[in-house]
Amino acid sequence: MIKRSFIGILFFSLTLYACGNNTMGSEEDFVGVWVLVDAVANDALVNEALDGIVNSRIGLNFHADGTWSDRGDTGIWSIQGDKLTMTTESGITLMWTYEIDGDRLTLSQPKTDFLNFLRYSGASSSEMDFYQEYLSSDFIFELVFRRT
Repeated sequence: MIKRSFIGILFFSLTLYACGNNTMGSEEDFVGVWVLVDAVANDALVNEALDGIVNSRIGLNFHADGTWSDRGDTGIWSIQGDKLTMTTESGITLMWTYEIDGDRLTLSQPKTDFLNFLRYSGASSSEMDFYQEYLSSDFIFELVFRRT
């Protein structure tokens, strides 16, 4: 009897903890304009290349109808769990792990998804070959946005 009560209390506590610390958002949480405030990677060479990107005031607009737009691209978006999928009009799919904390949205990618992002961004085949070889398997890339 005591063991079942303990397990019940433990389960209830874990459920409350998980609900209270949920950083996954609903689609409603995404809707609006987000401006890039930081771009970082766990690699010094990539960070050096990212230096100018934050000053460009890149923005993403997530629309309630499931479409997104930025300065020149548009597409569709969806979330499932902590994954954001953005597909461009040309059919390129970008996968991100996301976290929403108030007016802050963090999008992160491991190496494989980052290489796809580079491909989408217009990297040359020699750049792609370099990064494929150079980046470690535990590479992580993050973009941090603030809601405007």
